[in-house]
Amino acid sequence: MKYIKKLLLSALFALGITSFSVTANAACGKIVMADMNWASANLMANVDKVILEAGYGCEIELITGATMPTFTSMNEKGAPDVAAEQWANAVLECQGLGEHEITVRFTDEEESQSLNYEYRGKDKPTNVLSFPFEAPPGIEMNLLGDLVICAPVIMREAEEQNKPHLHHYAHMVVHGILHLLGFDHIEDGEAEAMEAKEISILATLKIDDPYQIK
Repeated sequence: MKYIKKLLLSALFALGITSFSVTANAACGKIVMADMNWASANLMANVDKVILEAGYGCEIELITGATMPTFTSMNEKGAPDVAAEQWANAVLECQGLGEHEITVRFTDEEESQSLNYEYRGKDKPTNVLSFPFEAPPGIEMNLLGDLVICAPVIMREAEEQNKPHLHHYAHMVVHGILHLLGFDHIEDGEAEAMEAKEISILATLKIDDPYQIK
């Protein structure tokens, strides 16, 4: 996930697809992206490739693969760098939900701190913020809401907790989406239920219990 240090990303996650637009640093270097072996994912991977190369000077390599072999490679070999739709999919599948859209923005500490203060009254950057979408009366939409993930905080926390960066990113996406679905951790009982759900979902991605102290 080394490219995260160089870029601020905005992403639209839908079941089975992912779309990225870069908002910083034209000299972004090389990014290895998963080209998942179904039609919509293949289309979006190639659209992402064109946008990142033509618009931002990135060097993009696409690696084609099925879901589990791709994630196994990411865990064991660190490549490809990105297959983030799998994290969102795992939550939706665990909850028995069909196709939904989730807007995910990767940002820096300054923006995270500003949003955290504006919406939660806490004057510091945080790992993930969740903003559930409320459709107007009488209108049905499959948009769950927005996640704002602070890349520097995620990287720092992963190193402090001795976790692979990829695993901590996955955990925060899962955690944030569960908030969008109504889970919370204010009360002890709620926290235990939410943590158990996170552990279960991450296990399907072959990621260890994130709350286990190493």
